[in-house]
Amino acid sequence: MGLHAFLRAVLLGILLGLVLGVAGQLAPDIDRRLYWFAALGVPWLLTAFAAGALLGDRARGALAGAIALAVGTLAYYVLRVSFGGGGLLGQEGFVMRGAPIVIGWCAAAVLSGALFGLAGAMWRRGDGVANVAGTALASGALVGEALLLTREWTSPGARLVLAAELALGATLPFALSRRRSYILPALALTAVVALGVAMTEDGVRDALRGVGWNGA
Repeated sequence: MGLHAFLRAVLLGILLGLVLGVAGQLAPDIDRRLYWFAALGVPWLLTAFAAGALLGDRARGALAGAIALAVGTLAYYVLRVSFGGGGLLGQEGFVMRGAPIVIGWCAAAVLSGALFGLAGAMWRRGDGVANVAGTALASGALVGEALLLTREWTSPGARLVLAAELALGATLPFALSRRRSYILPALALTAVVALGVAMTEDGVRDALRGVGWNGA
């Protein structure tokens, strides 16, 4: 990876991360109807996927995806603390009580961002198995999160957002598959990925709740 390509990946990751963090923190203040959308995790993952797809290189895609989600997480919580966010993330006592939450989410962000950045590059440059895998990871993430959160998000507005997420996940294989012959394998792999994403996200959320996170 040349220096120019490296810097391009880093700068893209930082830019996308700042957009994610600012949008995630401010969107509900702009319109309360955006609260449930802002609380979803998969739009962040798809941003990492998009970074990989834009760069078209697996190493740079993974790097940009990891940076984007890590920077986004930090920006989100910096803004929250700066604006006097309540609970464990208030300005008082943040280091002792809020820092473990930020560190935990940053760790998850780096790992998931790298994976989805890699998937985006695979989808763009790959053929056959690589294209199917990249497509299924994007669609399966949407489906898995929607199914997982259906148990927890019970308000009409939240259910509407989850229904839209599920519908998008179910249709992505038709939109992203490079060839028609890839659609059926992508759909099958989407189901497998959805199960894995649901289990992984559930575990991450439970672990973060263990250190004080109380998000949606």
